[in-house]
Amino acid sequence: WRRLPWRPALLIVPATLLNLWACNVHIDHMPSEPFTSADLLTAIEELDLAGKEVAVQAYGAPNSHLTQGMEKRGANVREVTLYTWGLAEDVTPVLGLIDALESGQIDAIAFTSQVQINNLLAIASQVGKEESVRNIMANGALVVASVGPVCTKRMIEFGFRVDVEPDHPHMGNLVLAIADLLSAN
Repeated sequence: WRRLPWRPALLIVPATLLNLWACNVHIDHMPSEPFTSADLLTAIEELDLAGKEVAVQAYGAPNSHLTQGMEKRGANVREVTLYTWGLAEDVTPVLGLIDALESGQIDAIAFTSQVQINNLLAIASQVGKEESVRNIMANGALVVASVGPVCTKRMIEFGFRVDVEPDHPHMGNLVLAIADLLSAN
């Protein structure tokens, strides 16, 4: 980055901030919390993106909301995927989770990525238990938690209820919010 002949306007979330600062990369724009794609688009709404080359690092799955939002403003967007989320080769632990959910052995479940919801339902579907899992997530006795608004949106789309979403979308805050709810019951 230090050798680039131009200074990029980097648009990031806090998870990468310290790493980029350590490499002396200047940060021009950063979205407000909870750091969603919509927040990022709002943070850069004053920028003229027409004809600009913009690289978007995908985080396990394509981000069509962000790329389409920038393309509508005239940017040439290139989405770079460094890794993708997929199903594990051995789904035995997930099948055990599904069985434990069905037998009422789970007091709380936390989702930290919308892809986890897709994968859980895909595995449940493979063994004929998708409807059961959806019903448990909508009506079960367990606490159903989401790390933040993007994950919550996907959960609601699939008919899950959301009992807990922390004020700040971070793992530590999620754990504390779940603990607070469980200790209150």
